[in-house]
Amino acid sequence: MVRGTLRFPTVLIAGLFTLFLVARVAIWFRATVFTAPDTLSYALRGDSTLDKGPLVSLTGHAPRLWGTSLFYAFFPNDTARTLARTAADRCC
Repeated sequence: MVRGTLRFPTVLIAGLFTLFLVARVAIWFRATVFTAPDTLSYALRGDSTLDKGPLVSLTGHAPRLWGTSLFYAFFPNDTARTLARTAADRCC
């Protein structure tokens, strides 16, 4: 009797959790990355009219402090930077 009453909520919770994960993955793959106007100071675009200078400069010639720019320099595009930033915010 006790097994029958406990089994249904477990299956229900597992089903809801699975639906939640499927929805999150679908949103993740279909979403576009928001880029703010200051994104150009964090990532080089390869265009001299858009690039604001070197991303990492320890002598003060970069448009931003070097910590965030150095972190973002490890990632190839805005999507990877967004995922890395989200992971960093979640863990630290």
